[in-house]
Amino acid sequence: MVAHIPLNHVANPPVVAFLTPLPDTLREERLDLYVDFPWDQSVIHSDFRNNAVELEKINRSMQRISQTPGGRVQQIALTGYASPEGKYDYNKRLAARRVGAVRNYLRSNYPVDHVIFVLDTVPEDWEGVKNWVLQSGIPYRNEVADIIDRVADPDARDQYIRRLDNNTTYNRILREAYPPLRRVEYRVHYH
Repeated sequence: MVAHIPLNHVANPPVVAFLTPLPDTLREERLDLYVDFPWDQSVIHSDFRNNAVELEKINRSMQRISQTPGGRVQQIALTGYASPEGKYDYNKRLAARRVGAVRNYLRSNYPVDHVIFVLDTVPEDWEGVKNWVLQSGIPYRNEVADIIDRVADPDARDQYIRRLDNNTTYNRILREAYPPLRRVEYRVHYH
């Protein structure tokens, strides 16, 4: 009975219908947060130094996303940076604890249960030191940049810089360059 039906005959041809999907735009907002921590601590105190202003940056970012129609946070990437004073291994652990503190702050203050957190650290921001040094007017800026480039051991770099002029250059870098390097970079990816 089927043998006499032509092979190219379709009794009920399908009707193709589709909706053009709206573009799902993934956006990124990036903030540098200069959350200050008391020495050797990783607990965020909103009343410590300039933290109220810095935490307000997060608040404005999260409010802006939640007030956007259809806005939802998909991922938050946090990178904790530490300044180079102290030992590298210690700074690595301290930067990790501090980036974890910012993550915990976000979890306790915003509805981010479904959000993916990506955490990273830069235990010693020598690139930031080098940039500051090259733009500064310090007398030994070329020598400091050379030490940063040439000395592989991050703990030894401090010692070489200290020897340049009996700690004068090092102390200036410690006072002026290091504090702004202690930060957490906050990148929120949202639809």
